[in-house]
Amino acid sequence: MELRIYANKCNFAKLSMKRLLGILLGISALVLATGCEWLHHEEPDTKEFDNLVIVCQAGYLPGTNNLSSFLMDNTEALKRGYVPTKKDPDALILISHLSLTEGKVSAPCVVRMYKKNTRRKNTTVVMDTVKVYSEFTTLTKTPTLDTVLTWINENYPARTKGLVFSSHGTGWLPQGYYGNPRRFDPDYRSGDEIIWADVKRTARPQFPPVSEGVPHIEYPYIDGIPVRSADSGYVDVPVRSLGTESGWNSSGNKVDFEIEPQSFRDCFPFRFDYMILDACLMGGVEVAYQLRDICGKVVFSQAEILADGMVYDTMMEHLCKGKTPDLLAVAQDFFDHYNTKSGVYRSCTVSCVDCGRMVPLANLCRELFSVYADEMASVIPSSVQSYFRSGKHWFYDLRDIMVQAGASEDDLKRLDAALSQCVLYKEATPTMLKGSNGFDIRTHCGLSMYLPCNGGDYLDARYKELDWNEATALVK
Repeated sequence: MELRIYANKCNFAKLSMKRLLGILLGISALVLATGCEWLHHEEPDTKEFDNLVIVCQAGYLPGTNNLSSFLMDNTEALKRGYVPTKKDPDALILISHLSLTEGKVSAPCVVRMYKKNTRRKNTTVVMDTVKVYSEFTTLTKTPTLDTVLTWINENYPARTKGLVFSSHGTGWLPQGYYGNPRRFDPDYRSGDEIIWADVKRTARPQFPPVSEGVPHIEYPYIDGIPVRSADSGYVDVPVRSLGTESGWNSSGNKVDFEIEPQSFRDCFPFRFDYMILDACLMGGVEVAYQLRDICGKVVFSQAEILADGMVYDTMMEHLCKGKTPDLLAVAQDFFDHYNTKSGVYRSCTVSCVDCGRMVPLANLCRELFSVYADEMASVIPSSVQSYFRSGKHWFYDLRDIMVQAGASEDDLKRLDAALSQCVLYKEATPTMLKGSNGFDIRTHCGLSMYLPCNGGDYLDARYKELDWNEATALVK
């Protein structure tokens, strides 16, 4: 992985903007790389496939989203791996943006990737643009994604359907909160040691507020003062955080869009056999439970994901070449890729969860949250395994919350049994972005969760809207 250091990012997306190539739609095919051919508007193939893999790059918009170059790299990595031919029983569909006018205005497109043999017996990857939407269309708006996915399902029916969602992510948080919490909660303060259990909330400790707006690179804090890496020895590392897609409206103004968990579920007009969420902080029990009716299994990360993302070179091989999609192999490749690195880049959390087995866990948690309600309200946040940086204190290890709340050995065994039924795979490196305002990982159950005693009024109110809270009554 190439070392990329930048200067101002908020807990997540980083940018190493390479030269972005404009694609002139409807005029000519553009060769992006050796052995790649672009076609436009070829008729879809409506035969039934064995496997349909949809890679949705919500955030590819050149010039407006700071993951654009990394998503382009992911596409190149896909080309290096298994790409089906048109005669194969597998279909690889890419949902992304193709730049039109100097990278500023972009149109979402549906692109089918397939290989064909040339006369010289060389293999060429064809990027066949089969559908183009309005240039001002934003993928992260629920009606848009629903419409796009419906069209794909009708034109590329398959027995097994999978979605790789590659973009920014902020877990279960409401739209816009991660980047600017004080916009929603005027009393918000960053920091790990805030105890919010007092209803009156009159004597809160004062912590340096997070910066307003949505910066692209997060500055580490020393004694409450943001410092650049050159001054502190910290390394600013690009990661996939902040669930935002930037775009341009019809007036030419730049606007940001996000998908909340409730809306994320509503985006899908049919059930996926699996999802791979290549975005930061999505590996929470709230997300997995929210997806239980429209997704079989999910691979995601409890903490941030470095901007290079998951391993796309081998992904299609694991998803299509076996009898069934091998999600554990996808997760293992992801972990191995980062675990073999050194320093700050040895940073990874990942799990594979069976969303269909979440109900027993929810039933048990409802019981435990009731029995240990008082103890959970007085937990010291810094004692709990966290998965965040820079005071973004909304993601903690589910099991460790109960450990620090004093759950009995018998109750912890029951919790472990319930977790083992739905968490099929989990791995974590010993540290996460250590040297870039990161943290140690001493325990990892494969699911993160909100800690209400270190939350806030606004988050509590919004948390009640989640299916997980309806099932468990974590927030009353």
